[in-house]
Amino acid sequence: MNMSRNSLIPNVKWYKYLSVSNYHLNEYLELYGDEFLLNIFNITIDAIDTQKPIIVLISFIDSDIVSTVERKEYQLVLQKLLNVCEHLEKYEICQLIVDYKNKNSNLQITKSHIPVKVTMNE
Repeated sequence: MNMSRNSLIPNVKWYKYLSVSNYHLNEYLELYGDEFLLNIFNITIDAIDTQKPIIVLISFIDSDIVSTVERKEYQLVLQKLLNVCEHLEKYEICQLIVDYKNKNSNLQITKSHIPVKVTMNE
């Protein structure tokens, strides 16, 4: 999509679409989200590789509303995407993200650490 800052239509925050706490969205993504998650990954790495200043990460069907991301947030998108994929147990997509990070050592992406509940038997 060719765009400039002036041509962007109302922008919604992308964060809520890559959140482990968005129960209803994650329930949907668990069943049908591979294409969505892979598109987020591919759009983001293309933007990093081609150094685009801003991208449309999500565009909503039958709407002029989009979700845009600026260059300074690309690593955060990948980190949040990794967190969601781990949460949803989409390990193939997790591996793509980690492999991309390893090939681009300047990226600061880490696996999330899911707390484990420990009980003491006395």
